[in-house]
Amino acid sequence: MRVQLRSGSDDGAVAIVVALLALVLFGLAAFATDFGLAYTSKRNLQKGADAAALAASTEIIQKTLPGNSCSAIVQRYASDASFRSSVQTVADTYAKDNRKDAARLEMKVACSSDSKRLEVTYAATGTTPSIFGGLFGGGDYTTSRTATADISVPSGTLGLRPYFLCVSDLTRLRQEGIVEIRYDKDSAPCGEFPGNWYTANCPMFQGNGDLADYTQNGCANEVKIIEPTPPATSVTQQDVLNECSPSLKTKVPTGCLVSNPGNIASGNAVSDQGVVGAWEHLLTLPAISVPIFNQQWKTWADAANTQDCKFNGQGSNGCYPIQAIAGVQVCGFKWKSKADYSTDSACAGTNIKVGAAGKSNYLWLRLVNVQTTGSTKPSTCGLGASCDGGDRRTRLIK
Repeated sequence: MRVQLRSGSDDGAVAIVVALLALVLFGLAAFATDFGLAYTSKRNLQKGADAAALAASTEIIQKTLPGNSCSAIVQRYASDASFRSSVQTVADTYAKDNRKDAARLEMKVACSSDSKRLEVTYAATGTTPSIFGGLFGGGDYTTSRTATADISVPSGTLGLRPYFLCVSDLTRLRQEGIVEIRYDKDSAPCGEFPGNWYTANCPMFQGNGDLADYTQNGCANEVKIIEPTPPATSVTQQDVLNECSPSLKTKVPTGCLVSNPGNIASGNAVSDQGVVGAWEHLLTLPAISVPIFNQQWKTWADAANTQDCKFNGQGSNGCYPIQAIAGVQVCGFKWKSKADYSTDSACAGTNIKVGAAGKSNYLWLRLVNVQTTGSTKPSTCGLGASCDGGDRRTRLIK
């Protein structure tokens, strides 16, 4: 008798395995999709927090006065509801521009540990909906991201216009609003260098004939501030070499500029040519950076005693150490027969007399905060210190 054995079908088992694998694959796909969305959302939320911190810093710069200390700004943020609201509103707008559902979780304005810098911290939160995770018992993802920007006085700047202003001029600018700077014939700035001049060469010596260019565009190379030497401390030649040399013609960045008797009243304003034409352009700008020279210039020149830093009777080659870099708005000028003034409402004032009689040269300047580019090195100058002329740097620090 023959017995025939029949094997059972595997179709049912295969179907179960395929179903389980499909479920696993679907779960992995759901996880990958939700993970990708969460990653993108977190990244956008971080971008929003970064933008918010920087935007808040810029708003603070624009709404505070040059010379405000860090503690004064923090106190104003805490006590002035209108100021605080304007800063927060700008920050919130930038956060939402990068992620629509971003919400402010927290915002702090505080001084750094050395009290020289202002730190602005913005924390943003947002919820990312779970597309498939809910099918597996998951839910929406809520995350937060934080960014901190700081505001500081930069150690140096690019685009500086090398026209001489002195510490006494900076004091007047801080106290008087719009200040008249008079350039009298046969007188020199900041002391007793002989010669009729008020300009300097840019670093790397762009050339004696480039006054119109660096009036309009500023110095192409970085100029830095240096701390004034205490009166009781003698300035050595090595001090000058460290900050300004070995060759004042090639030192970048430099803490000194070399005097040059350029013709500040040359050119034709009507045809927008020459130095005067360049000043016409500056009237349209919200701010420019100018150097503030400390009055230890003679001590530095005597200590240097080099060909690059030894003044002559024409006003050339005087070595001037830079104590501060000021942000100013040009409200008006009068260069001999050429005169003009800004129509900006901030420049309105009786101090501007562009029709003043005589052939003397004048500038009318207003001190402002100005964001600038230049060195990323830490500055030794604190907000509100004597070396603070209103130049501001903001950057993300974490």
